[in-house]
Parts: sequence; C-alpha cells; structure tokens
Amino acid sequence: MTRSPSSNPFATRYFAPGQIPFFFPAPHSLDSLSNQLISSRESRWAIVGPHGSGKSTLIAQLLCSPTLRNAFPAIALLHLDSSHSRFPRWWSAIGKIPSSQLLVIDGFEQFHTWMQCTLVILTSAYNRKLLISSHQKQPSFNTLWETAIDSKTEKYVLSRMLQAENPQLFDELLQSDAWKTSRDRHGSNLRESLFDMYDWWRDTVDAQNNGR
Repeated sequence: MTRSPSSNPFATRYFAPGQIPFFFPAPHSLDSLSNQLISSRESRWAIVGPHGSGKSTLIAQLLCSPTLRNAFPAIALLHLDSSHSRFPRWWSAIGKIPSSQLLVIDGFEQFHTWMQCTLVILTSAYNRKLLISSHQKQPSFNTLWETAIDSKTEKYVLSRMLQAENPQLFDELLQSDAWKTSRDRHGSNLRESLFDMYDWWRDTVDAQNNGR
C-alpha cells in the first residue's frame, strides 16, 4: 500500500497483515515453507508465536504464494477473534472446500478445546490439510514456523515502514527513549510498539514539520 508523503507511516493500515513482507532469515524463504507444506504427507501444521510477532503476516504471505496457490487452488481462510469462533462458520468452511485442499485458521486458540478436537477429527475424516496459527504448540500439529522478534526483525520492519523517509529518521527512532521504553514494555509483541510509534511520529516529526 502506498501512502501520501504527509501521512503517518505508523498508521495501522501500513503494517496490517500482508502489507510488509515477512522477514525470513537465510536460508529460509516463502518458497521453502510453501514446498514443505505441499510435499509433506502430514496434514496438520501450525505457525506458532506470541502476540504481535508476525503470525498473521506470514499466513497472509503464504496465501499469496503462487507455489501454494497452484498446489491448493481451493483455500479457505478463517480469521478468528473472541467474537468469531462459532461452530457454523468453520463447519461450513470445511464442507465447502474440495478434499485434499487447504483450510487455514488464524487464531486457533479462540476455539474451545472440544471445538479444536472436533476440528482435527473432521479435517482428517474429510481429507483436508489444516494450517493454523497459535500462541503455543498444539498437540497433533507439526510446527511449520515459530515467529520471534529480535533486533534484526525490528530493524527490517522499521526500514520497510520508513523507506520513503529521510534515513536520519530511522536512526533517530531507534535511538529514541520512546522506542526503547516501548520495546522494554512489549517485548515479543512488536505490533504494540508500532502502535506506540504512531504517537512518536505525531509528537516529533509532525510537530517539527508543523512548526516550520
């Protein structure tokens, strides 16, 4: 998504899932994960990691992968939160996709335990491959990827968000007390720090520009 020069680069729409390419440390890549998911005989896979560490971003990118799309022309995606974990939605999704295709559930932990178990049984019975995101490793699921936040990931995300800006702003943000305080507070949740930086940009960069 492109933005106007005057807009705040930390507005939520600029780092929503799919807006910033997922950061893969070498030798991993989107194709290597797609091929692993396609070639394996295992039917249940999980992307595991804490809040705000990139699970939804990775799922969004996987679902746009031509490699995965060619292998699974019919892909059903359910994005769950506390208000969207009702039985009819996923029952309908399983029934609508052809056998040997892919069902993706972003937010698996929103299901009650009995619903998780029922889902596993149904996808096996109907011969559907299942990919989920979850905060913790799940029994009977193979881990496709564990998301984590380190300094390289932080710098990568910030460089993507500030690529249209003066390079000096990148260093200024990294060295700011606001960034250090936010990272100490949020830890593995990078998304919350990006929310915080909206205010930093407004109170520093925008304030300076408006004062000229």
